[in-house]
Amino acid sequence: LHLKDADKEDYTNFDIVTSAVKRYSNYVGFPVYVNDKKANEVSAIWARDKSKITEEEYDEFYRFCAHAFDKPLYRLHFQTDVPIDLKALLFIPSQHSEKMGMGRMRPGVSLYSRKVLLDANSEKLLPEWMRFVKGVVDSEDLPISLSRETMQDSRLMQ
Repeated sequence: LHLKDADKEDYTNFDIVTSAVKRYSNYVGFPVYVNDKKANEVSAIWARDKSKITEEEYDEFYRFCAHAFDKPLYRLHFQTDVPIDLKALLFIPSQHSEKMGMGRMRPGVSLYSRKVLLDANSEKLLPEWMRFVKGVVDSEDLPISLSRETMQDSRLMQ
């Protein structure tokens, strides 16, 4: 790996590299080590069999992805393979922060492709009135661009 002198400060900093791994590749199927320390620590429970996941694992994942401290009111864990391969784990929070005067919520469902983050808190997955829903949607069939910032135009996303 060769870095320009101007980039060495940023891309050799342990905290910056670890933060990037946790943000974009926290759920990949193999461990990522930075300076001999494991950087990705959360498993992609939405890709596992429902019958092998405990309530504690669901609650822990909900607290992680929703940045919450309570338990969810309802959980929906499903997968489909036709017309596209899709795995989703969605939660309905037990508390509504907009009712408590905390301001308008951002959408809480993140889009992944092959366990790699494409769009955190995507506004295009669910209608605006469902912005209270938290969780993840993962698909192996989504075409993505090289930058992972935008999805290519596709009938699958429509």
